[in-house]
Amino acid sequence: MVSKGISLSELQSTVQRYGGRNIRVAVQSMQIFCDLDEAGLARLKATPGLVVKDMKGVKAASKFRPQVYTPYAPSQAVKAQQPIYAMSQVQISSMFYQLRELTSPPTTGEGLTIAVLDSGIRKTHRGLVGKVVHEVNFTSSPTLDDIFSHGTGVAFMAAGGQHALGQESGMAPGASLMNIKVLNDDGEGTVEDTILGLEHVYSLRKDAVDRGLPYTDPMYPNIINMSIGTEDDGDPDHPLRVAVRKVTEVDTPYGIGIYAAAGNSGPNPGTVLLPASMPECFAIGVVTFSPFAIWPLSSRGPARDGIVKPDWVFFGVDIVTAESTNDEAFGVKSGTSFSCPASCAGGMGLMMIFGNIGILTPDQVWAHRSPTDPYYETLLRLICVKPEGIPLGKDNDYGFGMPYGAQIMSLLRRGTLAASLQSVMSVLAVTMMVPIITRI
Repeated sequence: MVSKGISLSELQSTVQRYGGRNIRVAVQSMQIFCDLDEAGLARLKATPGLVVKDMKGVKAASKFRPQVYTPYAPSQAVKAQQPIYAMSQVQISSMFYQLRELTSPPTTGEGLTIAVLDSGIRKTHRGLVGKVVHEVNFTSSPTLDDIFSHGTGVAFMAAGGQHALGQESGMAPGASLMNIKVLNDDGEGTVEDTILGLEHVYSLRKDAVDRGLPYTDPMYPNIINMSIGTEDDGDPDHPLRVAVRKVTEVDTPYGIGIYAAAGNSGPNPGTVLLPASMPECFAIGVVTFSPFAIWPLSSRGPARDGIVKPDWVFFGVDIVTAESTNDEAFGVKSGTSFSCPASCAGGMGLMMIFGNIGILTPDQVWAHRSPTDPYYETLLRLICVKPEGIPLGKDNDYGFGMPYGAQIMSLLRRGTLAASLQSVMSVLAVTMMVPIITRI
């Protein structure tokens, strides 16, 4: 039940009066989840001031695949033998390692806290030891462990390993992680659990703000990564949409940015998952490392409401990342599930670099913005590239493209980046990954 004007207490009493069982309350977004018999359901549907919705499932983005045959069917998109790429290769080719070295000591993301809504995190993995500062389980799974081996790889892409030449690491290896388990041990969950997970992070953020904690306190969640989703039905009252709008609100100090995987259901149009399809979320697609091109299975826009999605793309095909089978395990992963955390952590990490070299103030570094910010397009047009022959501007395959490292380094050398950033300072949550690529 979603409130459409009545108070939360009135909504709850109405649900109880009509026989609601196993009631769970999402306080921030004013929603209630429960079991109902047919008679109670009919009475609730006839009650003004609320909307009744059936609960649907949420899955790891990696579990979504095209539902109909296309020229880029999975069997054709995945070859028998393909090169694989270590994160150290991504770090060097993206120039993110070099960007961290612009400051002394290097800016590794220390002070950044990323809330990972996923299947759990194996916090004892050698690449993640000491990085998980908070964890909570919203599923029926008995433990917080990542049995499905998805959230561990996502977490490593964001903040795993360490910053050292030749070492494997995520995009912000100094960052802290919050393990918000909303998917069960099969990589599946409910919209209900996902919403409660989102609201938990929002409550942590609200508490941190109200207590006056600094942005860099480990219990101050700065950003949310959701390499998960559900098929978008376009319903503006979808409970997940309602919750995301609340969590990301920009007119209060509590709003927090969400980076969401576009999904792996391409190349057909209209396949971007919810919540990535929402204007409030940064939707991340995925490109191949070599050649630089959109991965055939990367989900495409437009969203059901017609907006262009994804917002941008990053590497995430045949990348080596952590697995949860044991504390030493690594495996090869592909999909938007893994380009998303790289973008999430890398974008905030780059903002921290800009703060440490003096071209952004702390408030500018940490301010929450969304893709709807009017200056957002300006910044991405400045830094993104696409393969030769793909029109510039935002499209439903590449978004704005992939942010380009050589261009940012050139702007830094010429001293013009500060002026450019100040002209688009409302865009502070944008992921500015900076890969060196050859236009083809």
